[in-house]
Parts: sequence; structure tokens; C-alpha cells
Amino acid sequence: MKRIAIIAGTALALFASSAIAKDVEFDKEDIATRLIAMSAFVKTDCAGMNPDTQVIRAILDKLGVDPEQLVKVQRREMQGNLLIMTYRANRKEACDDLWKQFGASGETLPGLLVRP
Repeated sequence: MKRIAIIAGTALALFASSAIAKDVEFDKEDIATRLIAMSAFVKTDCAGMNPDTQVIRAILDKLGVDPEQLVKVQRREMQGNLLIMTYRANRKEACDDLWKQFGASGETLPGLLVRP
């Protein structure tokens, strides 16, 4: 449980600092949409890896975003579908890149993805 809280807190700090560095508004729904789309893609298209649903859920909770409500927003549903289609255009490369960024020793945010 402590590991999940640490990863979720780190994710929130990373997202906020990225927004500050880019001088853009911190868009919780955009981040949540991206996490949900990545999670859906990995579940269905990346053999040998899964999203850590407890970590993803903890991040969404920290963001204050309800995924069930978010997917009902047409703009976010379209954004999520576009992200998944983009990943699928280069499935193997996308899976490899996502593992490199978010796997156990990920360069961006380790622990979002796991290997069973």
C-alpha cells in the first residue's frame, strides 16, 4: 500500500512540474484520459505486461478524477480512442516504449506497468 501511495504522489508531482515547465495549465482530465487510454491499450495489446490497476486508481484518486464519469465526456472519449489508435499504429514499438517509460525500472515513472 505504501508503494502505491509513493508512486501516486510521485506521479502527481511529475505531472504538475511538467505543466509548470511548459507554462500550461495543469489539466487533470487530460492526464487521467492519457492514463486510462494507456491502461486500456496495454491490457489488450501488449502481451506480457499489464497496468498496475491499483497504482493507476491511486493516481486517478489523487487527481480527483472519476474514470467512470470521465469516459462519459465525449471530448475525453474521443481523445482516449485517438491515443489508443495511435499506439496501435505501431503496436510493438508502443508496447516497448511504454515499458521503457513506465515499467518496473521505467525512466519516466516506474511502477505503472508490471509483468505477470
